Amino acid sequence: MGQVNSSEEPVKPELLVSELIGEVTEDDYYARSITILDNFSIERIDISQTNNGLSLDDAYLLANPGYLSLEHGYTRLANGTMYIAVLTNLGQEVNGKMFDWWFCNVDNKEKYRWWHPRDHIDGNWDPQYYAIMPQERSLGHYINHIHIVKEKINNIDQYLHIEFERPSKYFDITKFNEQNITACLVARIHTYDSMLGMIAIGHLIHIVRTIDDNGNSELRSRFWLGDINYPETSDNIVFANIINSIANTYLIRYIKASSSLAYNILKHCSEEMHCLKEILPDFYKRSTTNIMINNNNNRVETDL
Repeated sequence: MGQVNSSEEPVKPELLVSELIGEVTEDDYYARSITILDNFSIERIDISQTNNGLSLDDAYLLANPGYLSLEHGYTRLANGTMYIAVLTNLGQEVNGKMFDWWFCNVDNKEKYRWWHPRDHIDGNWDPQYYAIMPQERSLGHYINHIHIVKEKINNIDQYLHIEFERPSKYFDITKFNEQNITACLVARIHTYDSMLGMIAIGHLIHIVRTIDDNGNSELRSRFWLGDINYPETSDNIVFANIINSIANTYLIRYIKASSSLAYNILKHCSEEMHCLKEILPDFYKRSTTNIMINNNNNRVETDL
């Protein structure tokens, strides 16, 4: 892959193996992501006016051809929620099928840390996700499952539950082919509150689309923070209504979904998607090739 720089500085622990052999190997995804982060500079960020933001109700506009007024930056919407837009050029290296496949196979802490070695601490799924073996998971396997993660945002540990939903909640998926959309992921974001437990705080959407005849793709990531929902039960319905009424006022949204948080989420998403662009093509090729070989071997054994 690439040569490891020799210097008087101490070697980072995550690069020790690569340092010993003198280069970062193709399958050392952790080191490859570290190399990306070491050389990453964030693109220009727009802090836009409210009228440039996109409400969640208008998220369907993301499926239309062309671009919106805010594609890489953040702004506060009229209702107080923070809207964050991240645009990542995937080139010809990553397409929608591979991106979707990643969420069907980033199924343990090690792989999750490849994705962003500095910010990602731990990542697993709800038990039902693992009921299907990796080689049998179809695209969209993550839908109706929860990604349970711990990561650092602005150097603060965040405990998150990312609950993936069906794209048809916001989009007419029958038009995806004509709109050149090759992947669409929709999720509700939950975080842990020391007093209330798990509480929904926002939404995310990732859309991959092909942008030219050469097979180049781009990823448009969107976050809406501040749409808070404390779950109601028959025992707590009054309390939950009070919490949700207070939490969704403009003032509370302004305090909780700060500009600093928005910037750091934008920075984190930009970094992790560039890391994914670096490691995914090789990991996808190796993994799918091994599955094909195993399937062929199993067919031979069955025939015998």
